[in-house]
Amino acid sequence: MDEENANSTIYAVEFLSVLDQYSISDDLHCEFKFNDYIPQDGDRITLFKFGWNDAKDYLLFEWVPFGLKETRYFVTFPKDVLPKNQLQLYQICYINGENEVMGASTPFQFNAEPSEVKQDSKPTNFDVTDSKISTNKDQELSLLKEENIMLKDTLKALISKRLIKNYDQEIAEVKELTESLKKMLLDHEKEIDSLKSKIRQGGEEFRKLYLEKVKVERKYEKLRNKTIKEERNKTIESNDKLSFDLGDLPSLPPFDIKHVIS
Repeated sequence: MDEENANSTIYAVEFLSVLDQYSISDDLHCEFKFNDYIPQDGDRITLFKFGWNDAKDYLLFEWVPFGLKETRYFVTFPKDVLPKNQLQLYQICYINGENEVMGASTPFQFNAEPSEVKQDSKPTNFDVTDSKISTNKDQELSLLKEENIMLKDTLKALISKRLIKNYDQEIAEVKELTESLKKMLLDHEKEIDSLKSKIRQGGEEFRKLYLEKVKVERKYEKLRNKTIKEERNKTIESNDKLSFDLGDLPSLPPFDIKHVIS
């Protein structure tokens, strides 16, 4: 990586001459170039808080003109809309029409001091003479700049890892999980159909068993009534044989007490 691009990681789109500090009193000029990339409709240069997770988390953006033929361009964010938070880290990213990150700057901050312009920076599309160059930085700002440089170097690897992350494995895992869920759903549908069939068959068997039960109960009731009737008839016949008329018995002879005494 040459000196001019020392502050940018090489991706499809590369940001040039990124400073550690930008003044909120100046317009933010963002210069970039394409590395074997053709800009598409919907591409935009977007300002985020550093550590963003979704393309919808942007703070500002400017459209990239469609059909560019040059390799180096710039966009400008007006100073009136720049964030005022001087403690927050920010990052500029190139987002294509499909919300994919094609390039990202190193993190930087905004402050109330005029921006420092790098001596080897050679922007081609805007006049840097209008920018205010800070000549007297106080000790606190110098220390903060040194800390930002250290932080930038530490986070550069993290930015690179995040932007070049390969999602093929995750997509493959999602597809595999989807196929597994489809197969599981199909198996469940087959099992439900089988249970429905068994329920229908079981219902028919139950109906047959119920009819058989009714028939048996009816036969039992008839047999029981018949048996009770027969037993009753036998009892009546037996009683008829045992019954007799007391008038048919012979009279007892008269009782003679004298005969008994003698």
